[in-house]
Amino acid sequence: MPSAGIDYRIDSKSMVYFHIAKLQGRGFNGLNPLEPPVQVEFGPEHVNAYELDSRASGSKTAAHHIDVFRENYNDFKLPQPHSIR
Repeated sequence: MPSAGIDYRIDSKSMVYFHIAKLQGRGFNGLNPLEPPVQVEFGPEHVNAYELDSRASGSKTAAHHIDVFRENYNDFKLPQPHSIR
């Protein structure tokens, strides 16, 4: 799936970073691992993921790392409750 990122080095000890990605959810068949697989049908789900990151190092004891995430889901699939026998 497509993704892109850019980072900018402010100076030798600090930088900012931005990344965007389009992801597609994956699935598998079977609800109970102790029983034979059951056909589970579902359509794809898509996620647009964004990340903004800032890092800086100062002296030997001071540094910061701030990371912010955002995900926008389309066609989100929520598993149905089931019991394990």
